[in-house]
Amino acid sequence: MTTVTLTENNNQKHIEIHVDDIIQIQLDESPTTGYKWEITELNTNDMQVISQDFKLHSNSGVGGGGKKMIQLKVLRKASGPYKARKPAALERGCL
Repeated sequence: MTTVTLTENNNQKHIEIHVDDIIQIQLDESPTTGYKWEITELNTNDMQVISQDFKLHSNSGVGGGGKKMIQLKVLRKASGPYKARKPAALERGCL
């Protein structure tokens, strides 16, 4: 079992993973402004969401930005796509 860490720098890139690997995704997020990451395409027969968490940047105050942390476990051999997106605040109906 290997842990593979992915960030926005891995966008549109192919990665090689194996059964039982853990994928740790770290993405900048500011949920109080409506910029919140969500998984939009994931075959749960292939991968299991282990956890989703938000960690506030150490220099941020209340309502500040931080990192969205998503952990997935690879359950079986397959090929994507797997997608996450960060909708703009107006797309979510917020002003």
